[in-house]
Amino acid sequence: MKTRPRGDLAILAVLESGPLHGYAIFETISTYQTDLIRKVAHLYPKLQVLKEEGRVVSREVKNGEDVRVVYTITPSGLTYLTELRNDLEAFQWVCNPVVQSHTGKDEPRRPRIGAPPFPPR
Repeated sequence: MKTRPRGDLAILAVLESGPLHGYAIFETISTYQTDLIRKVAHLYPKLQVLKEEGRVVSREVKNGEDVRVVYTITPSGLTYLTELRNDLEAFQWVCNPVVQSHTGKDEPRRPRIGAPPFPPR
């Protein structure tokens, strides 16, 4: 899976549980110790593309004097998220036998020890 779809998968999986502002999306993804989005500044162009594609919508929310942009996944985004998950599952199904044959283990290797799984569907 190429970098863009992996980043999209991470963003949309986080938004599936509810609307969030950009920095909260970044913090959530960062808790999984991935390098999918290395800096918060890299997140906003990805969110803009997802917005232009109709996969997320944004709205400004006032919090006292602060204004935050909150993102919400759309039905199109949910469909895309399902497609990305299916692609990932197919990729894992093809790759797991290769990984297992070279590790001698029955379970696929995790990229980082102790990294929690992505939020459940």
